[in-house]
Amino acid sequence: MDTLVNPEVCHDPILAASAIVVALQQVVSRRLAPQDSTVLSVTSIDGRSSPTVIPDQVIIEGGFRIAQPANRQRLNELIEEVAGSTARAYGTQCHVEIFPRYDATINHAKQAERYRDALAEEFGSDVISQTTPLPIMASEDFSYYLKEIPGAFALIGSDDGQLQHARPCHNAQYDFNDALINRVARVYARLVGAPVPEPTS
Repeated sequence: MDTLVNPEVCHDPILAASAIVVALQQVVSRRLAPQDSTVLSVTSIDGRSSPTVIPDQVIIEGGFRIAQPANRQRLNELIEEVAGSTARAYGTQCHVEIFPRYDATINHAKQAERYRDALAEEFGSDVISQTTPLPIMASEDFSYYLKEIPGAFALIGSDDGQLQHARPCHNAQYDFNDALINRVARVYARLVGAPVPEPTS
């Protein structure tokens, strides 16, 4: 039966999925404290069918970033609650699967200070950005290392005024700035106490 001819005989997962996406966008702003930096993003909706057929199911995918590891379980529970209750409101069912990934990347103070000093020695005292909003809501597997070994993680900018070096890492037009290789190697050599390579011209 063509479900667009008789839409009342089905429960539309496209409509339910659309409502779930909207509802999930309100979790951070209305269910979590604004002081706890959190990002929740729906990044994929797959409900492919034909122009005249309502599909049997829709798959929604996305991710979240948290600054406070203690908020992980609370956010997991809210996603299940909001998605499930919204689906039921549209006469559909929802199955939520959550795959744990990276924790928040939190530097250790002593190691972060050493890193800042090494960067300043190579690039100058004004190298540290004072304008970047913190915390940075990135996703980084270096967090696993920091849970086991004291250390520090930093983002080293590559913008030298040329357009191809101004694009961020996940941009399709990103081009790594090769001029950084020698200078960053010198920074890491300082950190580990190895001989510092001579600068290249």
